[in-house]
Amino acid sequence: MAKEEKFTDIITLDYAIADITRALKESGFETPGLDALLIVAHVLNWEKERVLAHRDEIFSEKQILMINESVTERLCGRPVAYITGKKEFYKNTFAVDERVLIPRGDTEILVEEALRIAGGMKGDISILDLGTGSGAIGLSMACELKNATVVLSDISAEALEVASQNAENLGLTGRVKLIESDLFDGLCGLKFDMILTNPPYISSDGMNALPPGIRQWEPYEALYGGSDGLSYYRSIFAHAPDYLNDGGIILAEIGEDQAVQVREIASGCGFNTIETLKDLAGLDRVISAKIG
Repeated sequence: MAKEEKFTDIITLDYAIADITRALKESGFETPGLDALLIVAHVLNWEKERVLAHRDEIFSEKQILMINESVTERLCGRPVAYITGKKEFYKNTFAVDERVLIPRGDTEILVEEALRIAGGMKGDISILDLGTGSGAIGLSMACELKNATVVLSDISAEALEVASQNAENLGLTGRVKLIESDLFDGLCGLKFDMILTNPPYISSDGMNALPPGIRQWEPYEALYGGSDGLSYYRSIFAHAPDYLNDGGIILAEIGEDQAVQVREIASGCGFNTIETLKDLAGLDRVISAKIG
């Protein structure tokens, strides 16, 4: 555990950002400058852009104490998103805490492809965000598609509390439905035009290799995908045909080395129009699959 830092001499925002960045960099954090900026913005309850535009502002004594607490938490490994209680994803900011996985930028690839496909669909669209967590995927879709009805499902009642808060924050409470469900078990009788999912896909070996900030803080059940990381894909693709309308499609986020295996799973479950999408780093990131 990193030693506790004190920033009792901080006067200006600029000094704070520089001093926090130094402390985090010395402790080996990958994005010390961004982390410092987000912590300062959180303490002030400002947007990042406002902080950058007013770097000569002076902190109050109370704010210095809050800075000390937040930096100490970060040095102990707690993710910045859990410290600030929020994470930007796609076009919105989502509330997050230790009850849910922190949304990643890579997952925006899934949302973008789903929106592209939805643009070619006629009439109302029904969407399932399976294993919704914070609701980032499904709520992003609901924000962009006024003709969509969206179901957010998760096995975790605590995760659904976070998703419900985000739906309320985004003014979407009346347009989405939250269902506690172990994969499809609680969705009997429902069918969808699109099933979107970012299931747990980290293998046993992968869990051991995760950075401590992820392994020790983010929900284990949202990360671990069985010994080979593929358990959820087997179950999802096996049951998805029963929950898809004619012409429906499933899009699933995958680990960067799982495309071949997940395509084989999908094919073995009757899907014969299967595509792989890459993320901005050129790594396999999303599988889309249709039947027929």
